[in-house]
Amino acid sequence: REALHDPDEIVRNIAAESRGLIGEASAVDPLIKVLLEPESTHFVDEDDFDYDPQWDMEMHATKALGRIGDPKIIDPLVKLLKNEDVYEINETVVWALSRVNNDKSMEVLADLLNDKDSVLRRIVAKVFSDVDHPGAVKAMQKALADEDPDVRSTAAEALANKSDPVVLDAIISLLKDS
Repeated sequence: REALHDPDEIVRNIAAESRGLIGEASAVDPLIKVLLEPESTHFVDEDDFDYDPQWDMEMHATKALGRIGDPKIIDPLVKLLKNEDVYEINETVVWALSRVNNDKSMEVLADLLNDKDSVLRRIVAKVFSDVDHPGAVKAMQKALADEDPDVRSTAAEALANKSDPVVLDAIISLLKDS
């Protein structure tokens, strides 16, 4: 646990990543704390390249939480999604939510398909292609009617990767509409 707060950012990142790789459930609370209570948000300017070490830590902690897949991560990850400062890791946050793979996480992801941000909606549709949950298919079918063509095509591609014969009609309807 001390390694998550080590002054060396590489040690912190490796500590977070390793906890996820071994599925260390006891690491969930410390990793959530790292996400929601960042120790620093200072930027390092390396030859006109802005770098935030906290961003790396958030990315590694989010991946680790997704690998662990504990339902406790749902609310903190939703809170993280609402933070505009971490927009760059939205894809990883959505992936981590999908790894919980329970009714609540599927409901959260399906609700994200109503977000005003079409990029986020496309990310959710893409992530649903790897989710084996009845809620995922239902949500992707809804995404076939999204106003954004990229979201619709991503949802169609995700549905095409499913072996569920029920989705075939929805995909055919989308193709006729194109």
